[in-house]
Amino acid sequence: MDYKYSIEKFLEHKGWKKSKCRWCNTDFFYKKYNNSCGSFNCEGGYKFLNYPSRKDFLETGIIRKIIKKNFEKIHFFEENPILIKRNNERTLFASAAGQIYDKLIYEREHFEDILRKIVFQPVIRLQDHEQIADLEGISSSFITAGSEIWNSPIKEHHQSLDKWFDIFSELGILVSNFNLKYKPDINYWQDKKVPSESLKINYRGLEIGIANFFYDINITNKKTTFSDINIGLERLAWAINKTDSYFDSIGPIECILTCTQEKIDALRTLTLMAAAGVVPGTKNHGQKFRILSQKLSTPLDIFPFYELVDYYYNQWSQYIDLTYDNKRTLKIILTEVERMKKQSLIDKYKLNIDFKKDFTEMLKNQKLLRRIRGKTRWD
Repeated sequence: MDYKYSIEKFLEHKGWKKSKCRWCNTDFFYKKYNNSCGSFNCEGGYKFLNYPSRKDFLETGIIRKIIKKNFEKIHFFEENPILIKRNNERTLFASAAGQIYDKLIYEREHFEDILRKIVFQPVIRLQDHEQIADLEGISSSFITAGSEIWNSPIKEHHQSLDKWFDIFSELGILVSNFNLKYKPDINYWQDKKVPSESLKINYRGLEIGIANFFYDINITNKKTTFSDINIGLERLAWAINKTDSYFDSIGPIECILTCTQEKIDALRTLTLMAAAGVVPGTKNHGQKFRILSQKLSTPLDIFPFYELVDYYYNQWSQYIDLTYDNKRTLKIILTEVERMKKQSLIDKYKLNIDFKKDFTEMLKNQKLLRRIRGKTRWD
C-alpha cells in the first residue's frame, strides 16, 4: 500500500495543502499559507510567541486530563509508562512513548488484534543538553504524551492524528497556525529495518511532536504496522500559555527567576534518574548521571537542592512509579555533587585530602594558596 499517498489524501480531505519550504526545500502541509515548514531554523525563531495566549494558565496536569478524556472517547486505554532505566535495550533510558510495545516489536510477546493505548511517558534525551543554556524549548527530560496503535490500519492513524488536532483546538491553539513537515525514514531496530512515513508537527518555530506511521515490521512470518504519535507535554504547555520561558510550565517559578535553566534542567533530570535507581558510575547510565552532576558541582555555589529535589520528585511521581523515595533520591544526588565539588577544589589547589572527610571541615582546615600581585600568601 502507498502510505504516503494515503496520508496526503487524508490531509487534503481535511483542508491541508502541500507546499515546499523556501528554506530547506522539504515538503510540508499547511492550512494558512506560509513559505516555511515551521521548523525553528526555517521560521527564524519562535514566532508562535507573537500570538495571543489564553487568559487562564494551563498546567501540564490539566492538559494531561484533557488529552486522556479525548482519547478515551475513541476507545484508547491509558497504559502505565515503562521504567526509565533500560537494560539490554536499544536506548539507555526510556526515550519515546512507543517503547511500550517493545516486547511486541522484538517478539517477546505476540498480539494479533489492534491495540490502542494512550501513555504519558517520562523520557530522558541527553543529545541536546549542551544547548539548554543558550536556547529555549529544550530539556534533557520531559513527558511525552503518546497515542500508540499496534497493528494499526492507516485509517486509525488518521483518526488518531485528527483527534490531536481537536485537542489542540480545545486547548486554544488554532490548527491553521500549524505546519506539518513531511519526513520519510528508514529505522533500524536491532535486526529489523522498518520504514516510516512521518509528519513533524510544527507551531511557528516550535516542534510540538511527531506523527509516525511505521509499516512492514517483520513479526514472525508476517508484516505489521504501528501508529506512534508523540507530543511533548511541556512544549505543548508552552505553546498554550506562551510564557517568556519554556521552563515556566515546569517550575517552580521562584527558582526559574533566580537559577539558570541549565542547572534547573540538570537537577530535574538527575532527580528522575536517581529516583529510578540510577547511581553514579563510569559507564552507561552512571556515566550520564555524572555528566549532568558536573553542571551542579561549582565549589561554594549556593543552590536549593532540598526544595527542588522534593518539588521535582513529586512532579515525576504523578506520572510514573519511582524506585526510591525522595530522601534517598536526594542523598544519591548530593553525595555525587559533593564528591565532584571536592574533586574540583583538589584539582584546582593541588590539595591532598581524604574524600571521606566532611566538605565543610576541608574548607576550614586546608590552607588555600593564593597569588596576589605576584606574591604568594597562605590564608
